[in-house]
Amino acid sequence: MTAGRATYNSLQAELKPGTGKYDQIKNFILDRKRYSNRKMSEARTRWRTADDQFKAYIPEKELDAQKRLKWDQEGKLDYITLAVPYSYAVAMTAHTYLSAIFLSRNPVYQFSGRHGETQQSIQAIEAIMDYQLRVGKHVPVLMNWLFSMTKYGVGVVGDYWCKETADVARLVERPVTLLGMEVPFKKQKVKEVATVTTFEGNHLYNVSVYDIYPDPRVPLCHFQDGEFFGRDVRVGLHEILEGEVSGRYFNVDKVRSMKQESESAASVDGNGYSEASSRLDLPYFYGEQAYRGPAFYKLHEMIIRLIPSQWGLGTSSKLEKWVFTLVNDDLIIGAQPLGLLHNQFPYSIIEYGLGSEEFVKPSMIEIIKPLSNALTWLFNSHMYGVRKSLTDTRIVDPSRVTIKDMLQPYGGSIIRLKPNAYGQSPRDMIHQLQVGDPTAGHTRDMLIVEQMLQRTLGIVDDVMGVQGAGSDRQTATEVRVRTGYSTSRMKTTAEYVAATGFSSLSQRLVMNTQQLYQDERLFRIAGSLMQDAGAFLSVRVDQEVLAGFYDYVPIDGTLPIDRMAQANFWKEMVGMIAQSPQMAMEWDLSGLVSHIMSMQGERNIQKFRRVNMQAMDPAMLQQMAQQGSMVPIGGGSGGGQTRLANALGAAGQGTSGGTI
Repeated sequence: MTAGRATYNSLQAELKPGTGKYDQIKNFILDRKRYSNRKMSEARTRWRTADDQFKAYIPEKELDAQKRLKWDQEGKLDYITLAVPYSYAVAMTAHTYLSAIFLSRNPVYQFSGRHGETQQSIQAIEAIMDYQLRVGKHVPVLMNWLFSMTKYGVGVVGDYWCKETADVARLVERPVTLLGMEVPFKKQKVKEVATVTTFEGNHLYNVSVYDIYPDPRVPLCHFQDGEFFGRDVRVGLHEILEGEVSGRYFNVDKVRSMKQESESAASVDGNGYSEASSRLDLPYFYGEQAYRGPAFYKLHEMIIRLIPSQWGLGTSSKLEKWVFTLVNDDLIIGAQPLGLLHNQFPYSIIEYGLGSEEFVKPSMIEIIKPLSNALTWLFNSHMYGVRKSLTDTRIVDPSRVTIKDMLQPYGGSIIRLKPNAYGQSPRDMIHQLQVGDPTAGHTRDMLIVEQMLQRTLGIVDDVMGVQGAGSDRQTATEVRVRTGYSTSRMKTTAEYVAATGFSSLSQRLVMNTQQLYQDERLFRIAGSLMQDAGAFLSVRVDQEVLAGFYDYVPIDGTLPIDRMAQANFWKEMVGMIAQSPQMAMEWDLSGLVSHIMSMQGERNIQKFRRVNMQAMDPAMLQQMAQQGSMVPIGGGSGGGQTRLANALGAAGQGTSGGTI
């Protein structure tokens, strides 16, 4: 902070509604929000279209509504216009790929030292980050982060440091005291409340793309270079009161008395949806803004890069980041320096497309929208053609045939003739027209459109888990090659996401931990380092061991199906190494076997390994071979390769005490 605690308390006293400084800062914040909102309104329109495309939404026509009501009320089924959910299929396939390569690693957050940090420090960083990932429930947030990127083309996640405590009450027996002295043989039960720390670390949270207000003067991929970044969030009154207790919020006494419907209700349309929110969000209930207790309040939190002396927030003339919080865009309840060593906006943004000039890049759903619409039209036109061909088209003489019987699709097959037609041939009264289906070729056209969609995005049938068109029998190599071609294109997007999103996020999480973690505790070693440590499964984490600079290890974009191919490759290599005594002495076959098993997804490999293994001297091995204690694989005394365990030069005592 620029000023001391007393200065900050005086600042809170000055930021009261009606004062000049209060009105000035409030106008500064709202001007920036309105400036960003004008630009973001264009992107929100595109994102709402993506919502409709993703859930295969089609505005219901009056005729379709009548058909649906007949089905709901009378049980009469008729064809209704449908949308082919191909956009949903490709988006979920891309999300599955990204989730697999980013979140299947162990640990998810992997680091390397930048300036020669020790292996123990790297173990400590990965151990405490793995603890925050699992106990802090980062995985669901990261999965939704990737999902938002595949759906809208933009994904936003925020982070903050949190220390969660719980007050645990229990009844314990304590001696009875009288005048400060314990009474012998008398005890009483008293209630004790202990405060325990349940979690301390970084928390992540998803931010809706409809609720962000970045600086429109820079592209969204460079939002950290902007002057400000804001977001809207709906909270209950209890969260505002908690912020007052922790010292983050002030002017809270004005919140209960303010009119909630002033600004919030003005931004809600007739259907109950907020202007800056997705159609999929929960709408406001009628009159909800009028509630005083359990109602929602709209908070706007904006972080601004500013010079305190120009804003009346201190005497410093250097750039600082400050956090401001408004309720319903009307009341300032928060104003304080950001105070984090990384000095960044505590948000990470990932985008689907590449480009350095576009403010918001198009999503994959937006790119394939014309082709997806063509696919929907081909399907519906074909289904209507089939429906028309199933409906008989006939020429009828109404003077001799009862028309009412002809118009009953569910009334049976009896058609009555009028009295003046008795004794005449029905063929002279009813004539069936030959009806063909001109849309019979639409199913073939749909396959062509589907191929164009796959070539556009690089997401083929094999990646979707569907057998591609062509031969019914395909070799594993053919499937792997097709999948490899597809994932090589998707790998570029994954590497871009790792560089722009996961890298900056992980570095901020590490710096927050280095700055704010004050405890000293043992953490379980994460990932393969735990296996390498053997019996030492924990590492002590404190401020000293956390010091240093660490870089996020990027992903390699390899799918689990490719892992199986790699495992098969290493199996062949192990066979080749076992046949060569020289290579067997140079390579660690035991380590290779463990590596192959881990690539195939096997766990708890270490429990199958023997302990107290000791390497034997090569001269002793030669002597044992001459004595006949070691028999070559090929039999006899010459030229053969000894068995694998002997070739490794390993002998010792097993867990059961026997000689290996």
